[in-house]
Amino acid sequence: MSTARKLLQEALELDERERATLALELMDSLSPPDARDEAAWIEEIEQRACRALSGQSPGADVDDAVDRIERDLGL
Repeated sequence: MSTARKLLQEALELDERERATLALELMDSLSPPDARDEAAWIEEIEQRACRALSGQSPGADVDDAVDRIERDLGL
């Protein structure tokens, strides 16, 4: 059995929170986030939150949003 397969089997025995943490750390190790990209996302999120809170942007119905995402992903 390969080392990777053994590690995977052990990881699958972890609880959900531990698996999520491990997955995030593995993803980060592949391509660490660029601080400029992170700052841009933070700014975008803040702008969207301000528009939503001020009533400028009413948002979307959750069912419509899920349908759109599934359609975009080809699901």
